[in-house]
Amino acid sequence: NTLMSFEYCISDTITCVTFTIHDTYGDGICCGYGNGYYALTVDGVLLGQNGAYGFGESIQFNCPPGGGCSSAEVVTAGSHTADFDNYWYSFTPAVNGMYTFSTCDQNNSCGSQTLWIYDHCVGIVITEGIQGAIYFANTGCNVGNGAYIHAALIGGTTYYVRVGDGTGYYLWIDADGPYRDWETD
Repeated sequence: NTLMSFEYCISDTITCVTFTIHDTYGDGICCGYGNGYYALTVDGVLLGQNGAYGFGESIQFNCPPGGGCSSAEVVTAGSHTADFDNYWYSFTPAVNGMYTFSTCDQNNSCGSQTLWIYDHCVGIVITEGIQGAIYFANTGCNVGNGAYIHAALIGGTTYYVRVGDGTGYYLWIDADGPYRDWETD
C-alpha cells in the first residue's frame, strides 16, 4: 500500500527506448494480493498502465519508423528491405489465407536472419526466442541463409513482423491464396 515513483531522464539523442516490467511469479502486481499497477508517462503523456501483465510486458517509445512494434512500417505483399537490425513491419491481409514470409534470397548471404510474427503489439516482451510470437523461424531456406514462415492468417487482422540479425535484408511477403474456414463454411 505504498506508492513507488521513479523518474528517469533520457537523452533526446536516444532512440527507441524499451520499458520492460517482469514478474517471476506470473501474476503481475494487481488483483490477487492488492491493487498495484505501473503507469509509464513520457512528458506528461500516459503510454501504458497495467497491473495484470502476467510474467511481464514491454512498451517501446521514441522509435524511428520500423524501429519498434509501435512504429512498424505498414506493408503489403511484395519485397521490402530492412534498414537496420530488428526491423518491424505491420501487415494486414485482406482475406483469410496462407501467406509466405521469407528472407530467403541470394542477396541475404551474410549471416542468418530470424523472423518473428506477432498478433499483437502492446505488452509483448521482446526476446531472441519464440516467446510472445505466433510464428518464429531462423531457418528454412533452400538457398543461402535466411528464414521462411508459411502462416495461416486471418483477413483484416494486423500482424507484426520482425526481421532480426542484420541490416539490408529483403523480406518477401506472398499471398498463397484463401483457405477454407471449416468451422464456419
